[in-house]
Amino acid sequence: NTKDLSLLDLCTKYICNHITDLQTHNVPLSNLPEDVVDKLLSQFMKTKSLTNDILSNCLSSSRYHLALDGGGDWLSTQCFSSIASHCPSLYSLSLVDCPLFTSQHLLDIVKSCKELRNLNITLNILLDDESLEIISEYCPNLLILEARGVTKITNKGLEYISAKCNNLRRINLGGCSKIGNKGVGLLSTLPHLHEISLLKCPLVNDNGVVPLADGPSGKSLQILDISHCGQILDNGLKTISRISQLPVINMTGMLKITSSGIDEICKGCPFLASVHVGGCKQLTNEAVISILNHCKQLTTLDLSFLYLISDTAFMNISNISSLVTLVMAGLGLVTDTTIKRISENAPNLQAWNLWKCANITDEGLAAIGKNCHQIVNLQLSECSKITDKGVSSVALGCPRLSTAVFGGWATITDEGVKILTTHCKLIRTIDLGGLVAITNQSLRYLAESCPNLYSVSL
Repeated sequence: NTKDLSLLDLCTKYICNHITDLQTHNVPLSNLPEDVVDKLLSQFMKTKSLTNDILSNCLSSSRYHLALDGGGDWLSTQCFSSIASHCPSLYSLSLVDCPLFTSQHLLDIVKSCKELRNLNITLNILLDDESLEIISEYCPNLLILEARGVTKITNKGLEYISAKCNNLRRINLGGCSKIGNKGVGLLSTLPHLHEISLLKCPLVNDNGVVPLADGPSGKSLQILDISHCGQILDNGLKTISRISQLPVINMTGMLKITSSGIDEICKGCPFLASVHVGGCKQLTNEAVISILNHCKQLTTLDLSFLYLISDTAFMNISNISSLVTLVMAGLGLVTDTTIKRISENAPNLQAWNLWKCANITDEGLAAIGKNCHQIVNLQLSECSKITDKGVSSVALGCPRLSTAVFGGWATITDEGVKILTTHCKLIRTIDLGGLVAITNQSLRYLAESCPNLYSVSL
């Protein structure tokens, strides 16, 4: 509860402020509960004060998880040696963005930590194919490899992984721009591969996804991220449609795909539950119609910045009762008519992003308040036609609201905030930026009525 969290924060602050005294008296921080040690490490990382002595004092042979993300070039290389010498039982290790971390450090760690199953080396610019060879040699039972932004990795590195890490479930190669079709083909031989991210891998094209669909991975794949892969076209989507059991696909920012390709995916993958097509600027109403007609188990849908989408795309919607998250940011042609249709057919909606939907008015918010009682996150920034009346409708109908974003040019005053805080006591985050009619009185309403308030933007 809140009091426990406050006590944890106080303990962390005290220890950080007295760390020199504690070290002088040889007080072992590793004897503290692991969540306290994690909090300490996080605080030392934020303040760039984590030394090898402090880290060694925090680590123990029984430690199971360790995250030292964002180490920067200030994190001593001796700290990496401490991991190897103090944590032989590590199962999960995350070293995101540690620019001094080398293949030699990696070797020292994996030789010692024989139980490692989850490794995150995201954004470590000194790692390369040799690093993947080391991982394959000493971590043959690895389940998860996060290597996003490790730009020196090539297809050669994936040869090592595919040859020895047969139990791999998830691999993230986002931003590894030297990975091409051959590398994807090698990964397709992994029989248990559950998730693969090829975000911004420009060398992967339609030919590259063929082995993904037809190889051993095609039977196990559950999550496929090909966002911003500009060389994968409609033919590639047609190939992917052969992964009939696929529930999650991310196609964000694929500028060359059309509604025809989306139709192939939706027909071939009827179990799709999460579809992301934001920024695919060639998509028309037909793409959305296909998604809504064929994906009857849909829980998450991202349609952001599809500028050609209008009310026509939502004229016949009856299969979206399972929808939980809907992103419609930037759909400037959509009006209250669509908001009404969706709200009437998606009663379980919890998060709805309508940023920059400039044609939505209080009438649309009235429909949300009437039908969407499960909403916890509602984003309406830069919806300039909204007034206190619309806010009142949301407040009365959505008591579970915890994140409310109204910033922009809406005509919302202190009165609207008063009504919101009166009925939505669970608000943690609220954005009122750019609302010129808001005064200090709104801050008083928030302070007095919302005990869980965490963030206010003005």
